[in-house]
Amino acid sequence: MKKKILTKIIFICLTFSLIIFLNACNNATNSQNSGQGNLNEESQNGNTNSHIHEFGEWVVEKPATCETDGVEKRVCKQDSSHIETKVIQKLGHNWDDEFTIDKQPTHDTSGEKSIHCKRCGARKDITVIPPLQVNNVRYSIHLLRPNGLPFYYNNIGVSVYKNGVEIASKWNYTESREKPVYFDLPLDTYTVKINIMKNGFIYDDEYTISPSMGKEPYDTEDKYPTLKITIGAKILSTPVEDKIYTYEDILHDFTVRDIKNNEIQISKLLQPNSLVFLMFFRTTCKYSQDTLSLYNELLSQYGDRMKVICFTWVDEDYDIKYYADKYPNFYFVDDRQYNIHKNFEVEGYPRTCIVDNEGVIVDYIAGRPKYDTIKNILDKRTEPTENQTIMAENKFVALPKRSVRDLCCLI
Repeated sequence: MKKKILTKIIFICLTFSLIIFLNACNNATNSQNSGQGNLNEESQNGNTNSHIHEFGEWVVEKPATCETDGVEKRVCKQDSSHIETKVIQKLGHNWDDEFTIDKQPTHDTSGEKSIHCKRCGARKDITVIPPLQVNNVRYSIHLLRPNGLPFYYNNIGVSVYKNGVEIASKWNYTESREKPVYFDLPLDTYTVKINIMKNGFIYDDEYTISPSMGKEPYDTEDKYPTLKITIGAKILSTPVEDKIYTYEDILHDFTVRDIKNNEIQISKLLQPNSLVFLMFFRTTCKYSQDTLSLYNELLSQYGDRMKVICFTWVDEDYDIKYYADKYPNFYFVDDRQYNIHKNFEVEGYPRTCIVDNEGVIVDYIAGRPKYDTIKNILDKRTEPTENQTIMAENKFVALPKRSVRDLCCLI
C-alpha cells in the first residue's frame, strides 16, 4: 500500500517537472525571436521571404500651406509596399505690416486695400477706399482751321457762363494759338461762348459743356466755314497741375518720359516699403553732382527701397545723357517740356522732394543733403514698425524768394 502511494507521488513530481521544463524552452524560443528585430507579416505566416524594415528618408508628398496640413512619407527599401506617413502641420499666414492698394479709386468708383500674406497672397482687413475727391474739371476749347492749322485771328474771346453769369473768360489770347484754351472749373455743367471779330464780321455762338462730354468736335460750317472748334472735358481727380507743393501735401499723379524715352508714371513707382526721390539739379552745379553721387551710393545699399527721378530744364541733351549713362539706375527727365519745377518753386539747385508710398511728401530738402540724414529717413520710412508713426526730420518751410543762396547754386 505504501509502495503504491510512493509510486503515485513520484509520477506526479515527474509530470510537474516536465511541464516546467517545456515552459522554459518556449520562453527561450520567444526571447530569441524578439532579438531578431521587426519581421513582417509574411514571416509570421511562415513565408521564407521575411525581412527587417529599412526605411528611406522622409519625402514631402504634399507640402503644407498657410491653411492646410501637408503630408510626408518614407518607403521601406526592402519592400516598397511598406510605407509610413506623417502629417506636416499647416504653416499659418505671414502677414504684411502695411496695407497694399489692390484697386486704385477714381473720381466715381471706390478703391480697395488690404493686408496681404507674404507667403500665399491671402488678404485680410479688406478696406474700401472712398472715391477721390474731384477738385476740378478741365475744359479745353480748341480753335483751328479745317486743315488743322492754328486759327490766328485777333479779337477772339472765349467766355464761360453759369446761370447766365460770366465766371471765366480769355480774350485775345496770343500765348500759343496752337494749344487749346483751358478752364479749370468745379464739377458742373456750363455754357461757353465764343466771339470772333474780323473786318466787321462777328462770329458769336455758344455751346453747352459738361464733365461727361469727353472730347467733341462742333460743326461750325454753316456759320463760319473756316473755323473748326473742338471742346473737351477732363476730370481732374488729383490736385490741378499748377499747385505748389509743400511738406505733407499729397502729390498728384503725372506721367513723364525720361531722356531714354522710358515712360514714368509716378503712381506706379509708389510701392510699399519704398520712397521716391524727386531731385531737381543742374549738370554744372557741384552740389548737384555731389548729391547724385550720394544718392547713387545709397541706392547701392537700399535697392528697390529707393527710386530717384532727376529733373533739369536748363541743360543740353548731351549733358543730361552723360549723367543718364553714368547713373543708369536713375531716371533723368528734361523738364523743359513738363515744367514740374513750377510745382515746387525751384529757385536753386539741388532740391529734393521725398515721397512715400501713399504719395505724401514726407521731406523737402534744399541744397546738398547729408549722408546720415538721408540714411536715417530711409531706415525709418522703409522699415516701419507696427503702430509706429514716423515724422520726417526736416520739415519743409516755404522759403522767401532767393533765400537758398547760401545753400545751393542759383539758376
